Amino acid sequence: AVVSTQSTGNTCSLKFGMDPKTSFGKFLPGQQTYVPTIDQIDPYMCCGFNNVVLLCGVNDLKHQSIKTPADIKRIFNHYVEKLNLIQAVNKRAHVFICPLLPTKCLELNRKVLFFNHLIFTQLLPTNFGVS
Repeated sequence: AVVSTQSTGNTCSLKFGMDPKTSFGKFLPGQQTYVPTIDQIDPYMCCGFNNVVLLCGVNDLKHQSIKTPADIKRIFNHYVEKLNLIQAVNKRAHVFICPLLPTKCLELNRKVLFFNHLIFTQLLPTNFGVS
């Protein structure tokens, strides 16, 4: 989990906390944010839904051991395996794949761009039921 106690440039003077006048209030107290890795995705949590949105992978790419395109491809293959499991346990699910978002870190962005390239060139054109 990520613990955050300060605002970012996108939130101006608002801070994390409980006071609705000076913070995000009870809906985003900043105490904990769930930031899963691909391993932590539970395909059975997708059962009963017609649409599943998947935005995951950045936290897997952050590890210092992930350096080469082959390392990124290994993570991508694990991502595809997890996607296949989601489709196997929920045959009616339409899975929406979100490209990974850019970060402030140049090296991580290099990894994100390659991962997104794999999504657009290898996953989306070949996988029925995925957008």
